[in-house]
Amino acid sequence: MALGINISNAQLLDTAFNHTGIVITDIVSSIDYCNGVKIQSNGKIIAGGYYSTSSNSGASAIRLDSNGLMDNTFATSGKFTNSVGSGSNIFSGIQLDQNNNVVFCGYSSVSISENDAILLRSTNAGLLDNSFATGGIFQYAHANYLSNLYGITIQSDGKILAVGESEKSDFSTDSSFIIRLSSNGVLDASFGNNGKFSISNGVTLQSIATLPSGKIITIGIDNTGYIYIYQLNTNGSLDFTFNGSGIYSFYFGSNDGVAYSLAVQKDGGILVAGKSNSKFAIARILSTGILDNTFNTNGILSIDFFGQTSVANGVAVDTFATPNKIILAGYTYRGGSQDMAIARIALDGSVEAKGEISIGTGDSEATSVSIQPDSKIVMAGNANNQTLNQDFVVVRVLSNFANNVTGVLSPDLVSQNINLYPNPASQNVNVSSIYNIQQIKVVDILGNEIMSQNGFGNTLVNVSSLPKGLYNFVITTDKGTGSKKVSVQ
Repeated sequence: MALGINISNAQLLDTAFNHTGIVITDIVSSIDYCNGVKIQSNGKIIAGGYYSTSSNSGASAIRLDSNGLMDNTFATSGKFTNSVGSGSNIFSGIQLDQNNNVVFCGYSSVSISENDAILLRSTNAGLLDNSFATGGIFQYAHANYLSNLYGITIQSDGKILAVGESEKSDFSTDSSFIIRLSSNGVLDASFGNNGKFSISNGVTLQSIATLPSGKIITIGIDNTGYIYIYQLNTNGSLDFTFNGSGIYSFYFGSNDGVAYSLAVQKDGGILVAGKSNSKFAIARILSTGILDNTFNTNGILSIDFFGQTSVANGVAVDTFATPNKIILAGYTYRGGSQDMAIARIALDGSVEAKGEISIGTGDSEATSVSIQPDSKIVMAGNANNQTLNQDFVVVRVLSNFANNVTGVLSPDLVSQNINLYPNPASQNVNVSSIYNIQQIKVVDILGNEIMSQNGFGNTLVNVSSLPKGLYNFVITTDKGTGSKKVSVQ
């Protein structure tokens, strides 16, 4: 079921992307959960996560062309799914390797009391990669434990790092761990203790990345609001040049503080994003292992949207912009619903712009963000439709997006954000806008109103009965009225 699009930001979306800036994809007509977006070397966009039905669940991904249309050369009509087994198979993260293969991480349910951590790889064509591990799937079992992988990154040499947690089914014992695999899916015994680095101090590791030096960074959280950063040498040992111990912890400022994602800057600085005091939260840590006091004066920045809960799920650095920019993506509440949210931050920690995107009548969120070489921002996440099914959502945002705009806009600005296609047309004209379309009037060259209809979201106008000629489409939106001309042939 298609979702209506209601955009509250006037200078946010790139309407060259699928004509609206938004792509909504229903994969299994049930629960589709997207938690990662990556941009391939050829500019195509991969969004991935998992699907869940009443009978099974498994990995899922879509691939879009750079214009936002489904790439039918990938998997089946642009959609990849794999159920792994008959049980529950939940995937928490994706990453691309040097060959544009897609690597998923998560868990597979073995029994009521045991989950196996799992990595799955699909080829660039969207097929299960039989050259990886066993039949494209690597399973890591910790006997009679619930094991899960939350984050993944790939080293420059192709080796795969994944971070997760194991705990007994009665939760009496737990530990977090990192595993490293060779590029063909074999546990790398040269890393840590036979391929594994582990901790058992109540910290849950969430995300992982590599530094320009090749060293490894992972972040975790405990249940008191503290954020932990671990820096490892390439062999899986703690790096004591980082804060003297290889470990640094800090407090976002409230006991509800959590960190979900991290990004590494060119100078080795570490960005950690999440929430604190129900706001977007981000911290910058120097490569030496302390907060950077030149970043918003104390190394930590909070961003309020509407005084309600807002969470940053993803962070990315726009290294293509000069100077670089920092992008946060997540969600915020407004008027009782949950909307996608985005913020752009300067390197000194000052907020340049923030915005929100409301999709349909249900909740939506961004879970991940990536930056294109032209600095356009690709966010991916989820939206609920009116039947409570959940779909993948991919959104492309202009790099220079501005703050939310309220009130009535000028006709020129409204017109700039209206798309009519095809043009010329002989049958139907598709009318779309980043604003709420309320009414569409078709006017001839003499100024006579020929037809009128109400609209919402993408609206089709049938022009097959009109005489050939040039017509003016006058579109009334919630932000004002604009117009564009269409040739009927």
